[in-house]
Amino acid sequence: MEYDKVELNNIGFEHPKEVSIETVSADVLHGALVGPKAKRRRMNKRDIDYAALNSVGPFDFELYWYNRKTQRKGKSTGEYQALRNLLDQWMGIRLYRDGFRVYPYGTEDDDWLELDKTALKSKGYALNRIQLVGQVEIGRLSNPELLDQTNREGLRQTPEEAILKETVQFAVERLRDEMNRITKEQKDAKEPFIADETKTADLEKRMKTAITSIRKVVPSEHREVVQELELMREEFARFASQARERIADMEKDADQMIAMAGIGLMVEVVAHELTRSAEDALDVLNSLKRKTVPEEIRRRLESLRASMTSISKRLRILDPLSVTGRQRKERFNLDELLNEMLEAHEA
Repeated sequence: MEYDKVELNNIGFEHPKEVSIETVSADVLHGALVGPKAKRRRMNKRDIDYAALNSVGPFDFELYWYNRKTQRKGKSTGEYQALRNLLDQWMGIRLYRDGFRVYPYGTEDDDWLELDKTALKSKGYALNRIQLVGQVEIGRLSNPELLDQTNREGLRQTPEEAILKETVQFAVERLRDEMNRITKEQKDAKEPFIADETKTADLEKRMKTAITSIRKVVPSEHREVVQELELMREEFARFASQARERIADMEKDADQMIAMAGIGLMVEVVAHELTRSAEDALDVLNSLKRKTVPEEIRRRLESLRASMTSISKRLRILDPLSVTGRQRKERFNLDELLNEMLEAHEA
């Protein structure tokens, strides 16, 4: 389990303080951090064993992002220069074991979390090394698998070290997602249109009063102009009524679209996690093909593998982070397929 707290005070524009607390389950961490790199959002070079989630041991980390672009507005003040010097001194993510710093993590030329490379590829806020200050805390007893290299130049490359690295990278991505979400909801959101029926009703009333006053003073030979004004007032009232009805319909449609978008996002999340689980199940079933098992069990496993393959293809269509499953033509023996289906469902 990972306990994740994101607090946003000032990300470049005025907004209320935002605090997000999330507890990430082992299944979510498994899908995001573990397994072949092609199946994960992060693209590190190594595959990671599932057991490393438990053997890595507990660790804590804190990350602080400072918007240097905002701070440049006060560059003529002494406070700006002092803050900039502090950021230059402490920038990067450092690693400590039982309070003692582990080198070279967090040095001027070290980008062990690949923050700069990720920031270049990401849209939105650039969470690069020069704008982040943070520390990761491990312990000799709590993290016995996180061992130093013989030359004392960092940790050994083990599955546990990869989990540590990927977890911090995952947290940085979560921070960027939250910042982009707040920007989209508050900075980029347009002011809502508020339909005020009292304004149009007041305008109609004033127009009617003005036309009545004009009718009293206009000579009889110009009464046609007054009648034309009256027709225009009635037409305006009709158009205003139609506009109000149209606005109500559009607001209803917008609410439905938002609800459908929410359902779509939930389907995307569920599909992403189910895709990983289905592919893991397929890996297990494929490995069983090489095992010697009774013929009846083999047929049932083949039927199960075919079903899981079909489910996996359909899930990959819904999952934007995976290669879309494509149905391809192939030759097969229809008799064998029907016999497998009948034998699989014999019970």
